[in-house]
Amino acid sequence: MTIACRHCNASEGFFVRARVSGSATTYYTKTGDFMADQSSMYGNLSSRRHSSLLYELS
Repeated sequence: MTIACRHCNASEGFFVRARVSGSATTYYTKTGDFMADQSSMYGNLSSRRHSSLLYELS
């Protein structure tokens, strides 16, 4: 199943602008390198759709 933008029918990709608020936590290794697994980084953010416009990825 492929999803497509309901406004322009782009199926390669599109995005929706949103406002987010909260705090993000980044994780580092003991040597100061950025850890590969950042899956919980955005867990404390809340979002609200900013626009009804969808934008095609180019």
